[in-house]
Amino acid sequence: MEHTLDNKVLIDAIEAMKKNPTDDTRNAVIEEIVMNAKFYMPAKITALDNDAESGENRAEIQVQLITANSSQIFFPAFTGDEELRKWNDDYNGQTLSVSFDDIAIMLSRDKNIAGFVIDPFGVNLPIDRTSAESFRLQKEVRMNGMARRVISEDSDIDFKTPEEMPEDLLKVIKEYLSDKESVNAAYYLEMEHEGLASHLVVIDVDGNESPIFTPLLDIVRPYLGVRLFDLVRADSGLGRRAVAISAPFYKHA
Repeated sequence: MEHTLDNKVLIDAIEAMKKNPTDDTRNAVIEEIVMNAKFYMPAKITALDNDAESGENRAEIQVQLITANSSQIFFPAFTGDEELRKWNDDYNGQTLSVSFDDIAIMLSRDKNIAGFVIDPFGVNLPIDRTSAESFRLQKEVRMNGMARRVISEDSDIDFKTPEEMPEDLLKVIKEYLSDKESVNAAYYLEMEHEGLASHLVVIDVDGNESPIFTPLLDIVRPYLGVRLFDLVRADSGLGRRAVAISAPFYKHA
């Protein structure tokens, strides 16, 4: 370990949440985990031959895993030396220093990992993979204005027309689309994919969708609540599935 981690803000936030579990204290913990904290992960790092084309050094990394919650497998994420020693007081092996972004990438590469656990032999705070992916998407939207996720055409997706439509959301979308000559129609469904619920808006658009989609993402943000927002073309695989089972909430006059 090249340096000692400083996670005092996170540790204090977790302690405050344990004493008083409210939305505010939980959000403070999530904010620190996703935006600022660094963690130790014990790992075996094996150097490989350099990449001939790029000249970069390559390595094989095997991260130590732990078992919890009825044999589910998690990445351990230790906030400092003391917590690492609770796992193994004699540990003298290699250790990665990772951020939330690093962990999110690792989870995306192995669907068998259930999530990660912060200080499993201390506060024992688990973050399951569905929550981690939701936090990743929310961070990407926050940092870049939008986020992309890949949903294959044959994915297991639940579509639903809600009993009460989100009228405020649909109203601002209709107002925005009303003068867009390239837009023919728009459709709305609720969608759940891999445990993440979202508003799904499908737009039948001619030509390049970016000039239509990019401003719309900023317009709808105040109306989304806790749900994610998925915006797709009607001629995409996901769009065709949704259009087949729904009626348009907007049609170009």
